[in-house]
Amino acid sequence: SVERLETDSTLSPSLDNWGRHTAGWIYLLLDKNKPVKGVEDYLAEIYRPKFEELSKTRDLEDIDLKLYLQSITAITPGPLLGNQIGPGLPDFFIYFLGGLALIIIISACFNYTNLSIARALTRAREVGIRKVSGAQRHQIFGQFIGEAIVISLFSLVLSLGFLVFLKPAFLMLNFTQFLKWDLQTDLTVYLICLVFSIGVGTIAGFFPALFLSSFQPVKVLKSLNNIKLFTRLNIRKALIVIQFALSIVFIISVTLVYNQLNLMVKADYGFNTERILKVKLNNSSYENLRVELLKNSDILNVSGASHLPSTGRTYDVDVRRNPEDEETELTYFAVDENYITNMGLELVAGSDLPEGLSPNNEQLIIINEKAVEYFGFGKSAEAIGEVLYFNDSNAVAITGVVADYNHQAMMVEISPLALRYLPNEFNHVQVKLNDLTSIETVEKAWAKVNPSLQIDYKFMEAEINEFYELIFNDLIKIISLFSFVAICISILGLLGMATFTTETRLKEISIRKVLGANDWLNVYTLSKGFLKLLGIAIIIGVPLAYLVNNLWLQQIAYRVNMGIGVTAFGILVIFILGTLTIGSQTYRATTSNPLDALRTE
Repeated sequence: SVERLETDSTLSPSLDNWGRHTAGWIYLLLDKNKPVKGVEDYLAEIYRPKFEELSKTRDLEDIDLKLYLQSITAITPGPLLGNQIGPGLPDFFIYFLGGLALIIIISACFNYTNLSIARALTRAREVGIRKVSGAQRHQIFGQFIGEAIVISLFSLVLSLGFLVFLKPAFLMLNFTQFLKWDLQTDLTVYLICLVFSIGVGTIAGFFPALFLSSFQPVKVLKSLNNIKLFTRLNIRKALIVIQFALSIVFIISVTLVYNQLNLMVKADYGFNTERILKVKLNNSSYENLRVELLKNSDILNVSGASHLPSTGRTYDVDVRRNPEDEETELTYFAVDENYITNMGLELVAGSDLPEGLSPNNEQLIIINEKAVEYFGFGKSAEAIGEVLYFNDSNAVAITGVVADYNHQAMMVEISPLALRYLPNEFNHVQVKLNDLTSIETVEKAWAKVNPSLQIDYKFMEAEINEFYELIFNDLIKIISLFSFVAICISILGLLGMATFTTETRLKEISIRKVLGANDWLNVYTLSKGFLKLLGIAIIIGVPLAYLVNNLWLQQIAYRVNMGIGVTAFGILVIFILGTLTIGSQTYRATTSNPLDALRTE
């Protein structure tokens, strides 16, 4: 029943108040034959008289409130609303992960094309013999397309096997648990994967099949030297450059995300978190718990609060500087008279809330320096004694001003803030411990006040760090995995191209060796073209990484920069891996016996 849900605090006890439009949700089962627009028009007719009645008690002339419908399937992924139903997932996150996966798949298709063309020399005679035996071009084309699809299907089977081992790790990610994903599979999912795998195999094998089926049997059976495999390798070179440029973007991106996480975790928030234990009240008595805790000498201080600072959770209230002014929204925390001392905040003007828990304290507030500037009070001292008018209470007087601190998440700049004495809105107590062994004292105090309720506590510093790790730590893991895969694919592509080049230039290298050229000169001769490709990839990848990462870094108030160190690290990793890949093939070619390549001449 509704009464039971209200008793359990599942629903707000004021659902019949039309002013509490964020107190809950209403589910409607609509007739499939009825247009949604008609239902929304009817809702407007219902709400219009209620809104007019509400306007008489609140200044809502300039506010346009309306009811509208949202499909259940559009909740997540979908837009993040102010009255979100449970954890939401924005569309951008799906596009982001899907885009990364698409990049990896396209790179893999590029590589299959490159490696297949590189193997053309070894399969040229096979194609020639088949054509002499009567095979048509479309049959050979179908053979190579079929091979690509079979390889793609084998890859699908392997990927499903990998999924069995990777699924538990994926479910352990913070954002997966937060969104309550279970990754259930059914026949539809497997059919989609099957069709997708066939499509990828077809796309990857199309160009190699087209190229290999075009061989003329007379030329390939007479001499392999007559085969010209893309005399101008501009397309394949461009693919290699693109792959390594994307790898640089991935490496720089994961480095920046890691640095951003470190910045958030190790930042000076402007308040103290050392040895402060956050204990959830869970509808228990704050005053009784506070009194019981302070009986112990190893409890240095106790304060009540509505929210944990620097984690993005706050309350908001409509406020006016003067009764005739327009309303503006002000962020506030519900706190008691011990909050400023316990948090180590700096009181720059005025005084703290009076000692003793008195209802009169609700008529006093403390604001930060940003609020002083926002409301135009001049200097902090000049704000003391000034009055603000809140919609949810009478006029309140400013008794003190605190120095600005990061009460909101560090992704946004410090905004105007009010500290208000509202004990009914306390959600937890912040307990200052003498040392870590004092946790047992807190547990005993809780057991006396709430013998039938399990205590729920966590150190403030740990919970703040968890908030930022929830956002950035999983991104580091995901982008790191994509970076590893992208780099491996890039290296395989470069390996295929290097193998192809060394095979086609093996007789040239053998002649050079016979004429007296040393091995290292031959290595340089074969490698310089690839090193130029790496250089071009770096020239393209670094600006691209800056542009891509600047998109999300600009959304964060306190952010790291893509400095020389981050850029140099990405370049160094790509250069080392590329050089080792190229060197392994060129050195093998230059150290081979020249007689093996020249004996048929």
